[in-house]
Amino acid sequence: MPGRTNLPLILTLVLLLGSMAAALPATAQTAEGPAADAEPVTLGILPFASPKSLFQRYAPLRDWLSQTLDREVRIETARNFETFLGRTDAGRYDLVLTGSHLARRARTHGDYRPLVAATHRLSARIVTPVDSPIDSVQDLAGHTIAAPPRLSMGTVAVRYLLDLPLADNPPEYLYYSHHETALDALQRGLADAAIMVVDDEAGSARPETRDPDRERLISLRDGQLVRMLMRTPRFPGAVILAREDRLPATVDLAGQLTALSDTPEGRERLGRIGHRGFEAFDTDAIPDMMPLPDPGFVLPDSDDPAVTDH
Repeated sequence: MPGRTNLPLILTLVLLLGSMAAALPATAQTAEGPAADAEPVTLGILPFASPKSLFQRYAPLRDWLSQTLDREVRIETARNFETFLGRTDAGRYDLVLTGSHLARRARTHGDYRPLVAATHRLSARIVTPVDSPIDSVQDLAGHTIAAPPRLSMGTVAVRYLLDLPLADNPPEYLYYSHHETALDALQRGLADAAIMVVDDEAGSARPETRDPDRERLISLRDGQLVRMLMRTPRFPGAVILAREDRLPATVDLAGQLTALSDTPEGRERLGRIGHRGFEAFDTDAIPDMMPLPDPGFVLPDSDDPAVTDH
């Protein structure tokens, strides 16, 4: 004979299970990733390479920032340096990864605060083919130089150093998307010299030889040799700045970025984004020889759409 059904108990269990199921999605979302109700953080990156290359290289940094800030982070860049600089001036980005020579402008025009600089150092060199009759900086007068974008650190530094010695007969600069394409133009005979940007850590400790001409030779990635005419002072590879009003006040982002190199996991992540580490950075420490190439330079209006990794 069937037993009597306890309806009140069944209804109570149904209501209890329903309330638990309703609470599960919110709990799972909090555990799996950044809070959904927070605005995404935009990391603007100077377009020193193609958008695809930048998104792939800095994806590990984006993911780390997302975990650290407990917010979704999106990478954004621009089609050219001028557009990126204008958007930085307007404060479009929450975080900016840019050249150290542009950090002062980001602070004064876009109200950004410097966080860290990359610990490794770069330098720009002017190179010519080994069989070129151009053998000194003075010989560059009236010739063509293939260069990265005119607002890139390497080009700014080289132009500043050549302005005085070649004032009477300045060279003509042919601008390319980055220094690799500038070197390609040199190899194809489209320019008499080229500006290349290199990691200066190893070069600064290069052993001296008895042959001064041999000291000036540089081997490119394809093995071709070029002759160096000049090397600029060393400068940071990149700097990161932030709009403080848009980030959590409780997060010491500068401190956590500099601490990445202290752990194996952090060093592995740094290796994937191509940096050895980060250090404290002050825009007042930028050498005075690194201004914008033209103090009266006016950024053009641009309606180019933003380039994002989403």
